Amino acid sequence: MPWLARTAFDTHDLLTMTISLPNNKFEWRHNVVFSRQVIGSIEAMPEVRHAAVIQGVPMRPGSFFTSFSVAGRPDTPVDRPSARLRVVSPGYFGVMKIPILVRPRL
Repeated sequence: MPWLARTAFDTHDLLTMTISLPNNKFEWRHNVVFSRQVIGSIEAMPEVRHAAVIQGVPMRPGSFFTSFSVAGRPDTPVDRPSARLRVVSPGYFGVMKIPILVRPRL
């Protein structure tokens, strides 16, 4: 029996594919241009409603680590929290039907 996991995204009518560019061959800007061209080409297909890209497959290894500052807390390298980071295209959350919960700051 396969493992079933609850996810925050809707997999109904969702098609995924993996494209791997050669490591260290291109600058980051090239990857952005390439991704935009892929999205444009895929969205031009009549069967496709929307397209998006993400760096790395969701729920799999493959992300960057980054640190960030928190307002009102010390901002030295040792005090900064770190988190995993994935780069997504602007329409990614809509394509994946992931609700964005926004809570107003007080």
